[in-house]
Amino acid sequence: MNNLEENAIKAFNAIRKLCDDNKDVWENYAPFVASYAIYLTNMEEIDVNREIQLRKITGVASDKNLKKSALSEKALFIANRIRSLLR
Repeated sequence: MNNLEENAIKAFNAIRKLCDDNKDVWENYAPFVASYAIYLTNMEEIDVNREIQLRKITGVASDKNLKKSALSEKALFIANRIRSLLR
């Protein structure tokens, strides 16, 4: 995630805290209650996706390189066999 996204998440969390701290002001206003419920649901989805994006996946690239290297060795072996048959 970039700084702009991180700043937006911080602002969203500040809004959540503000609403939670002042629940007595808006809890009887049905449109706000409904909107805030949707807001919380969306924030939960953002938090889940944020955790996924922050995970380290460096092992994937190294596994890919190992497989590429093994495939290259097998291809060279086959190429050398074919070359020896042509002689």
